[in-house]
Amino acid sequence: MKFETGEMYVFRIEKDKEIVEEIKKFAKKNDIGCGMINVIGALKSSTLGYFNPKKKKYEKIDIEEQSELVSCMGNISIKDNDIFIHLHALLANRDFSIIGGHLIKGDVYVAEVFVLPCKGKIERKPAMDNLYLWDLKK
Repeated sequence: MKFETGEMYVFRIEKDKEIVEEIKKFAKKNDIGCGMINVIGALKSSTLGYFNPKKKKYEKIDIEEQSELVSCMGNISIKDNDIFIHLHALLANRDFSIIGGHLIKGDVYVAEVFVLPCKGKIERKPAMDNLYLWDLKK
């Protein structure tokens, strides 16, 4: 499937806001139904997930301390007629250890966001193992 990209957006998420919800609000406000996301910054606390294919659900870990958001990338699509934000993150802890996974939520200390929208929309449909994946049949 081929998509044409638009102009890149750059914005900052304010302290104490929830990162996934803020990016979702931004995508809704700017009518972005398909796009790429890149973020750096720091999170005051966060929840990461690992998809367990045997259980067909995410196992979650809460991180209660501030972490550097050294890499966070993802995409914007449509799920159940609503904007869906899908993010993966690498977090560096105080001891410089790294943990990563699906970013379920994160309370922002500081976050600088790049969004590269694509023209058009891409939908997620139930596909396998309780996962909603891109519907690329269109």
